[in-house]
Amino acid sequence: MLYSQQWLMSQGLAVTWDNPDIQLFDMLDHPVSSSDPSPDTDYKVLVRIWNNSYDAPAVGLGVYLSYLHIGFGNTSFPIANTGVNLGVKGSAHCPVFPTFLWHTPTVPGHYCLQAQLDWTDDANPNNNLGQENTLIGVAHSPAQFQFTVENDVNWLESRHVLL
Repeated sequence: MLYSQQWLMSQGLAVTWDNPDIQLFDMLDHPVSSSDPSPDTDYKVLVRIWNNSYDAPAVGLGVYLSYLHIGFGNTSFPIANTGVNLGVKGSAHCPVFPTFLWHTPTVPGHYCLQAQLDWTDDANPNNNLGQENTLIGVAHSPAQFQFTVENDVNWLESRHVLL
């Protein structure tokens, strides 16, 4: 298992999209905020995976990393996959931390990293997909935009505001 927003929401729980089980690092192993990656750049993605069983290890557990580009049909683009040996809950081999290399897209925008676990004998396969939202090369603050403000008392008077 890993921090799975979909599974937690199905239980009626609030979630964060800053996934505690998915972390980005630069090539010098410094943590990188998910709102700060640059386009067309290599990053390491570390995924923390847990076993909720005290009885059964998961030897050869499949781990798949991909990303969604919001606004591009929400198509999943594969990044990489690996197999890991996950020990039982409470053992020295749980959790495990596979690391992937992700070369960020050249087009700035919102991208959702997704880590998917694939285990055929899973008691709860619903908690095997975690997501980390990223903003690649998107300007943060300060930003300028213009909108119209209207006075409901005097509808003839409206102004353009520049922020």
